[in-house]
Amino acid sequence: MREGKSYIWERRLGVLAIAAAIVWSGYLISSRRPVGAVDRAANHPEVRSAVSLQEAFVDVAKQAEPSVVNIQVQKKPEAPNFTGPRGQRGNHSNPFEGSPFEDFFKDFGGPRFRGQAYGAQGSGFIFDKEGYVLTNYHVVEGAEKVKVVLLDKREFDGKVVGSDPRLDLAVVKIKGGNLDPAQLGNSDDLRVGEWAIAVGNPFGLDHTLTVGVISAKGRELDMVSGRSTAQDYIQTDAAINPGNSGGPLLNIYGDVIGINNSIYSTTGGNNGIGFAIPINNAKAVLKQLIEKGKVTRGWLGISIQELQPDMAKTFGLPNGTKGVLVGEVTQGSPAERAGLKPGDVVMEFGKRKTESPRELQRVVAGTPVGDEVTVKLSRDGREQTIRVKIGEMPANLEGRESPESVTPEAEPSGQTWRGLSLRQLTPEIAERLGIDQKSGVIVSAVEPGSSAEAAGLAPGDVIQRIGSKEVHNLGDLQVATKGLGKADPVRLWVSHGGHSRFVLLKPEE
Repeated sequence: MREGKSYIWERRLGVLAIAAAIVWSGYLISSRRPVGAVDRAANHPEVRSAVSLQEAFVDVAKQAEPSVVNIQVQKKPEAPNFTGPRGQRGNHSNPFEGSPFEDFFKDFGGPRFRGQAYGAQGSGFIFDKEGYVLTNYHVVEGAEKVKVVLLDKREFDGKVVGSDPRLDLAVVKIKGGNLDPAQLGNSDDLRVGEWAIAVGNPFGLDHTLTVGVISAKGRELDMVSGRSTAQDYIQTDAAINPGNSGGPLLNIYGDVIGINNSIYSTTGGNNGIGFAIPINNAKAVLKQLIEKGKVTRGWLGISIQELQPDMAKTFGLPNGTKGVLVGEVTQGSPAERAGLKPGDVVMEFGKRKTESPRELQRVVAGTPVGDEVTVKLSRDGREQTIRVKIGEMPANLEGRESPESVTPEAEPSGQTWRGLSLRQLTPEIAERLGIDQKSGVIVSAVEPGSSAEAAGLAPGDVIQRIGSKEVHNLGDLQVATKGLGKADPVRLWVSHGGHSRFVLLKPEE
């Protein structure tokens, strides 16, 4: 009998053991962690740290994805511009065409036939419960129809309520409830090396998340794109690909710190160098985009350039002087009315020091139209203060295009000086080159390897001033250069394409 009871208890214990094993296995399966992984996480702090970081990324995805949208655009037909071998017309389009990135960035689209309406897509994110979506201007530029698709597959017709080509931003409005806006962060507090998380729809693959770091801040792209982009960019190695444009760049807390904008690529795909518009740049103009449909900016009407130490010496400025050099003053502009002149060095605008052209551009653009501002400057080595009333930046700030590249022919009556072949600028030459100057001496050739070539002088440049002396003709040139040897640095004021700048000829080696 006792043996029977023992047998029964053994069977019961066996059943309990099997049940316990099933429960434990179910737990492991539900947690999707093998026993070994659990043990490693329990016994190794570094594994626990990695798991914590992993959960942080998962949380960011859960928090951000409901606000990220897919933007599908039907654009206007384009005129045919290419005839293929079988009479087919089309081209490989550049979605940055007409933007500061037209030549800088590779093709983000594919081949299409022009003369037909075509589709494009990008990303964006909801930033307001009223249904406002932020994206890039180049995503919706020329759109006839805009469709916005959410994570839950709801689709809305979108309306572009405001756009700013200068910052490459646009706001799209949708009508719908139960929207989940993103939390906007503070891009001014970013540090190189912080986590960067990009979310968007690369190649049409919706809600794709990629991770990297902030590679650089304040990245200026003008030197590569060849056109002013009016802002600095966040650089990241978080993968950004075609279709990511307009989507958010997030920090580890899930806050939007930038708007994915573009890549530098030799293949059209991600090479680990992507750029995002700092969110603070967008926050500064969102109200205007929603209420006015555009951005109104302050304007002085001056062309400016960096003040190099060698150039500063030619103006009699002490070593270490910081400021921005005025190269040209637009006729009829607020700057001209206030008395600003070429050669002035702007050191403070309002109460803010201005040590770089980009810094001065930003502070002027952000000043309300009509405000009067005190400007501290140096003129001929003496500091003075003037007041200027800020005007409104014209719609087309690009100004006139450079004239066609026409080299004035050298004549026996011309002169050579410091590697430059120079001749008198006549009304006939000015008309042929399409420039406004009616007097001065024009560069017809530049000697290779000379300091003039190193300074960036080129045929078609018109010299209007040497040092502080006006140059209207070849006679003035002789007077202005008398006594100047090849070992002397010389400051020139030159114009090209309707724009003037200062150039420093360094001593010849």
